[in-house]
Amino acid sequence: MATVESKGKKAASIVQVPLLTAWLLWVADARSVVYRGMQGYIGADRIRQVAVTLIAHGEPPPAEKALLPLDADRLIRLASSS
Repeated sequence: MATVESKGKKAASIVQVPLLTAWLLWVADARSVVYRGMQGYIGADRIRQVAVTLIAHGEPPPAEKALLPLDADRLIRLASSS
């Protein structure tokens, strides 16, 4: 991911299309877990939080679509600390 700045304008972020596509697929898969009613996994708000945080750091989506809250917190913490 790259950030482009120009005079007087807000900084824009450039995200690679394959990375964004992978994230869109992961979000859809993760939400399918929520809509199937599986208990104990992260909900739609936490899915968004994981995606926003990791995309901002240029990270790929997690391999597992059904994340536990503890795993989601760990991913967010690791991405934020780097």
